[in-house]
Amino acid sequence: MVNVFPNSRNVIPGRVKFSIDLRNASDALCDAMDADIRAVAAKLSADTGLPITIEQVSAYPAQPFHADMIGACSARPISSATATCRPSAAPDTTPSTWRAWHRPA
Repeated sequence: MVNVFPNSRNVIPGRVKFSIDLRNASDALCDAMDADIRAVAAKLSADTGLPITIEQVSAYPAQPFHADMIGACSARPISSATATCRPSAAPDTTPSTWRAWHRPA
């Protein structure tokens, strides 16, 4: 979700607000992603002089992907279903980190 203020054509927004949903196989990996985002935001703020604030609004512990589901997703080819799963392309991927991929109807 991205909100810009004012939300008008041909106007450079004075404020932009958006949300990021971080998910990974462990809390440590989510914490590392959070630290990376905060470091980039701090650098952008320092480079541009624009204030950037980050507020955590909720947090939930990482949940492992059930081994039976990993097997079911691995066994089914992408081309044979309208929606299926495949391993994430993220560099720190573990078998418990998966993304749903949907083909257009």
